[in-house]
Amino acid sequence: TASLVKLLQYICDEKGTKFVRERKKVAVITFTNAAAEEIKRRVNYNAIAAVSTIHSFVWNVIQPFQKEIKEEYLQLLNERLTEKEQRFPKARNKEALSEEIAKLKERIEAAAEISQFIYNPNGDNVETNSLNHEDVIIISSRMLSQKPMLQTIMVSQYPILFIDESQDTRAELM
Repeated sequence: TASLVKLLQYICDEKGTKFVRERKKVAVITFTNAAAEEIKRRVNYNAIAAVSTIHSFVWNVIQPFQKEIKEEYLQLLNERLTEKEQRFPKARNKEALSEEIAKLKERIEAAAEISQFIYNPNGDNVETNSLNHEDVIIISSRMLSQKPMLQTIMVSQYPILFIDESQDTRAELM
């Protein structure tokens, strides 16, 4: 983290004016909110340093693409449903698995009607249109790996990206 902060401060000093003019930022992904706050403090809350957790960062990137989020979410839910249905014949507790399958089917029906998904990286996501932490990571990693336009948009906004504590970051998202 200390090395990252030194490099980030150097970039802020050397490229800060240019980045502000071009509306670009240096993305810094951390593992915890506490780490994000510490890095922000160490670089004096410099405006070009976009420091956040992985969940907050990827949600910020994908959030404007609601149609694509919905497509990926429905695909993810259907994959989960298929996996549970395939397990059903050999399941020991068929009643519990049957309930899980029914709840997933209800969730798929409800998700098909949602036009605006929301996500709170710092709290519970219990509303019908809320995505949970795991879903945001899976959906964003799929979108970022499969959508070249989204990659281009992200790179144009964040030409430099640092990952603090990368060993704690999900491999598929890396």
